[in-house]
Amino acid sequence: MRATGVRSRFTLVIPEEEQSPEPPAIEPWTEPHQDSEPLRPVPGSGRLSVVSLYFVFSGVLGALATIALGLAIADPSLAFATTPKNPVVALAACWLLTFGSFRTNYLLSRRAKSGGYMAAACLGCSLLGSLQAGQYGWFVLGLPAVGLALLASAWRHLD
Repeated sequence: MRATGVRSRFTLVIPEEEQSPEPPAIEPWTEPHQDSEPLRPVPGSGRLSVVSLYFVFSGVLGALATIALGLAIADPSLAFATTPKNPVVALAACWLLTFGSFRTNYLLSRRAKSGGYMAAACLGCSLLGSLQAGQYGWFVLGLPAVGLALLASAWRHLD
């Protein structure tokens, strides 16, 4: 290839006699260096998987409760027999449970301690909001309480 026309000072021109006829061979399927010892699982990875799975389950249930409570607030004819005394605070508590559970699952999958702090804050606020709204039951108080207990059991495995 020969450059024609005006050359800029940034143009690299290689004489034809120095150019190789074919581009250098690239082997894309070369094997990377492998250690002699196989990789062992990180300590606590099984426990963190179970805790993360719990937070997915808790997040799905919280999302369903948030949607149901939002619909009950929007249309009172859809209200349940056990509508809380303060439904707006209960809606905020359900949303905190949902957001906290999904975000905690994401952060725990990366073994980040910030995931633990966020889970403790969201689950604690969800418990306080549920008590303030006048909701008492296994779903409302049980999911955040079990989540806090599971998080405490997995805390030492976070980075």
